[in-house]
Amino acid sequence: MTNPSLLTTEELIKNNEMLTQELQGFNKILKDLEKQIRGKFWLWFLLPILGWFIYIAIINKRRTSPEIAQSLMEIKTAQTKNELQIMLNNRELEKRQETQKPE
Repeated sequence: MTNPSLLTTEELIKNNEMLTQELQGFNKILKDLEKQIRGKFWLWFLLPILGWFIYIAIINKRRTSPEIAQSLMEIKTAQTKNELQIMLNNRELEKRQETQKPE
């Protein structure tokens, strides 16, 4: 993560755009991973209550499998870092705009 106070306004805006694009990419990867986890298990919903319990049990088991859990953790960590950096950049931009306003 970079320190937003060391960047110019243009760099902050470009950095926010780049981070937003990366965040969209992470969301797509996360969506594909969720599809992989769910598979065709939604068919268990055809059995009213029993199907729901079986579906939840299978999905939780798949999410805790080592390879999927590690992938989910890496993606969610990267997403959180990007969102935090965007928030810091926006805060710095707001500070700069407030100091440039004539009173």
